[in-house]
Amino acid sequence: MATTLYRWIPRFVLVGIGVLGWVSWRWIGLGVSLFVGLLVAFIVRLTIYGFLFNRDLKSARHAVSLLSNDELKAIVSDPSSARLGFAMGELERRGIAAVPSLVSVCEMLVSDSANKRGMAMALLGTLYPKVWGRASRQGWSNTDPQEVWRSRLAQLLKEP
Repeated sequence: MATTLYRWIPRFVLVGIGVLGWVSWRWIGLGVSLFVGLLVAFIVRLTIYGFLFNRDLKSARHAVSLLSNDELKAIVSDPSSARLGFAMGELERRGIAAVPSLVSVCEMLVSDSANKRGMAMALLGTLYPKVWGRASRQGWSNTDPQEVWRSRLAQLLKEP
Protein backbone atom coordinates (compact mmCIF):
# COMPACT_ATOMS: atom_id res chain seq x y z
CA MET A 1 0.00 0.00 0.00
CA ALA A 2 2.79 2.42 0.89
CA THR A 3 4.49 1.77 -2.43
CA THR A 4 1.29 2.70 -4.29
CA LEU A 5 1.08 5.96 -2.34
CA TYR A 6 4.71 6.73 -3.18
CA ARG A 7 3.90 6.28 -6.87
CA TRP A 8 1.21 8.97 -6.70
CA ILE A 9 3.24 11.65 -4.88
CA PRO A 10 5.21 12.85 -7.97
CA ARG A 11 1.95 13.07 -9.94
CA PHE A 12 0.32 15.18 -7.24
CA VAL A 13 3.39 17.43 -7.16
CA LEU A 14 3.21 17.91 -10.95
CA VAL A 15 -0.52 18.71 -10.95
CA GLY A 16 -0.18 21.00 -7.91
CA ILE A 17 2.59 23.04 -9.48
CA GLY A 18 0.62 23.23 -12.75
CA VAL A 19 -2.47 24.57 -10.97
CA LEU A 20 -0.32 27.05 -9.07
CA GLY A 21 1.19 28.30 -12.36
CA TRP A 22 -2.27 28.63 -13.98
CA VAL A 23 -3.58 30.64 -11.04
CA SER A 24 -0.50 32.88 -11.06
CA TRP A 25 0.15 33.67 -14.75
CA ARG A 26 -2.41 31.72 -16.78
CA TRP A 27 -0.94 30.07 -19.92
CA ILE A 28 2.65 31.24 -19.48
CA GLY A 29 2.56 30.24 -15.84
CA LEU A 30 1.06 26.89 -16.75
CA GLY A 31 3.81 26.17 -19.29
CA VAL A 32 6.65 27.23 -17.03
CA SER A 33 5.21 25.51 -13.98
CA LEU A 34 4.63 22.25 -15.87
CA PHE A 35 8.28 22.26 -16.93
CA VAL A 36 9.41 22.99 -13.38
CA GLY A 37 6.85 20.48 -12.10
CA LEU A 38 8.27 17.74 -14.31
CA LEU A 39 11.73 18.47 -12.97
CA VAL A 40 10.54 18.53 -9.35
CA ALA A 41 8.45 15.36 -9.85
CA PHE A 42 11.50 13.61 -11.30
CA ILE A 43 13.62 14.62 -8.30
CA VAL A 44 10.88 13.55 -5.89
CA ARG A 45 10.57 10.19 -7.66
CA LEU A 46 14.34 9.61 -7.46
CA THR A 47 14.28 10.47 -3.78
CA ILE A 48 11.41 8.06 -3.12
CA TYR A 49 13.10 5.25 -5.06
CA GLY A 50 16.31 5.85 -3.13
CA PHE A 51 14.42 5.71 0.15
CA LEU A 52 12.61 2.48 -0.82
CA PHE A 53 15.83 0.90 -2.10
CA ASN A 54 17.69 1.69 1.14
CA ARG A 55 14.78 0.38 3.21
CA ASP A 56 14.70 -2.91 1.29
CA LEU A 57 18.49 -3.23 1.50
CA LYS A 58 18.48 -2.69 5.27
CA SER A 59 15.66 -5.20 5.63
CA ALA A 60 17.59 -7.83 3.66
CA ARG A 61 20.75 -7.21 5.69
CA HIS A 62 18.80 -7.49 8.91
CA ALA A 63 17.14 -10.74 7.83
CA VAL A 64 20.53 -12.26 6.99
CA SER A 65 22.08 -11.04 10.24
CA LEU A 66 19.56 -13.14 12.19
CA LEU A 67 20.74 -16.40 10.55
CA SER A 68 23.23 -18.75 12.17
CA ASN A 69 26.70 -19.39 10.75
CA ASP A 70 25.62 -22.78 9.42
CA GLU A 71 22.62 -21.28 7.62
CA LEU A 72 24.82 -18.58 6.12
CA LYS A 73 27.37 -21.15 4.96
CA ALA A 74 24.55 -23.12 3.31
CA ILE A 75 23.53 -19.99 1.40
CA VAL A 76 27.14 -19.34 0.37
CA SER A 77 27.53 -22.91 -0.87
CA ASP A 78 24.83 -22.23 -3.49
CA PRO A 79 26.29 -19.63 -5.89
CA SER A 80 22.92 -19.07 -7.59
CA SER A 81 21.31 -17.86 -4.36
CA ALA A 82 19.87 -14.35 -4.46
CA ARG A 83 21.19 -13.75 -0.93
CA LEU A 84 24.77 -14.85 -1.71
CA GLY A 85 26.29 -11.39 -1.38
CA PHE A 86 24.44 -10.65 1.85
CA ALA A 87 25.51 -13.98 3.35
CA MET A 88 29.15 -13.50 2.35
CA GLY A 89 29.12 -9.99 3.80
CA GLU A 90 27.57 -11.14 7.08
CA LEU A 91 30.05 -13.99 7.44
CA GLU A 92 32.90 -11.59 6.73
CA ARG A 93 31.51 -9.22 9.38
CA ARG A 94 31.61 -12.15 11.80
CA GLY A 95 35.22 -12.87 10.87
CA ILE A 96 34.58 -15.94 8.73
CA ALA A 97 35.85 -16.01 5.16
CA ALA A 98 33.50 -18.00 2.94
CA VAL A 99 33.06 -18.13 -0.83
CA PRO A 100 31.26 -20.59 -3.09
CA SER A 101 33.50 -23.44 -4.20
CA LEU A 102 35.07 -23.34 -7.62
CA VAL A 103 33.29 -26.58 -8.49
CA SER A 104 29.85 -25.12 -7.68
CA VAL A 105 30.57 -22.03 -9.77
CA CYS A 106 31.78 -24.23 -12.64
CA GLU A 107 28.56 -26.27 -12.41
CA MET A 108 26.67 -23.06 -13.17
CA LEU A 109 28.76 -22.61 -16.31
CA VAL A 110 27.29 -25.78 -17.81
CA SER A 111 23.69 -24.97 -16.93
CA ASP A 112 21.15 -24.55 -19.71
CA SER A 113 20.48 -20.93 -18.74
CA ALA A 114 22.65 -18.22 -20.31
CA ASN A 115 21.81 -15.99 -17.32
CA LYS A 116 23.27 -18.51 -14.88
CA ARG A 117 26.35 -18.86 -17.06
CA GLY A 118 26.73 -15.07 -17.02
CA MET A 119 26.36 -15.02 -13.24
CA ALA A 120 28.99 -17.76 -12.98
CA MET A 121 31.35 -15.75 -15.17
CA ALA A 122 30.88 -12.72 -12.91
CA LEU A 123 31.55 -14.85 -9.84
CA LEU A 124 34.66 -16.32 -11.47
CA GLY A 125 35.95 -12.83 -12.18
CA THR A 126 35.28 -11.67 -8.63
CA LEU A 127 36.14 -14.70 -6.52
CA TYR A 128 38.63 -16.59 -8.69
CA PRO A 129 40.54 -13.99 -10.74
CA LYS A 130 43.35 -16.38 -11.73
CA VAL A 131 40.88 -18.83 -13.24
CA TRP A 132 38.97 -15.99 -14.88
CA GLY A 133 42.20 -14.61 -16.32
CA ARG A 134 42.75 -17.87 -18.17
CA ALA A 135 39.12 -17.90 -19.32
CA SER A 136 38.79 -14.28 -20.39
CA ARG A 137 41.83 -14.41 -22.68
CA GLN A 138 40.03 -17.08 -24.67
CA GLY A 139 37.14 -14.72 -25.46
CA TRP A 140 34.51 -16.92 -23.84
CA SER A 141 30.90 -15.76 -23.58
CA ASN A 142 27.88 -16.76 -21.51
CA THR A 143 25.93 -17.17 -24.74
CA ASP A 144 28.12 -20.06 -25.83
CA PRO A 145 26.25 -23.40 -25.69
CA GLN A 146 26.51 -25.87 -22.81
CA GLU A 147 28.52 -28.39 -24.81
CA VAL A 148 31.19 -25.81 -25.56
CA TRP A 149 31.37 -24.90 -21.87
CA ARG A 150 31.79 -28.54 -20.87
CA SER A 151 34.86 -28.94 -23.08
CA ARG A 152 36.27 -25.59 -21.93
CA LEU A 153 35.83 -26.50 -18.27
CA ALA A 154 37.61 -29.79 -18.74
CA GLN A 155 40.57 -27.89 -20.20
CA LEU A 156 40.35 -25.04 -17.69
CA LEU A 157 40.36 -27.27 -14.61
CA LYS A 158 43.34 -29.26 -15.90
CA GLU A 159 45.54 -26.18 -16.16
CA PRO A 160 47.57 -25.17 -13.08
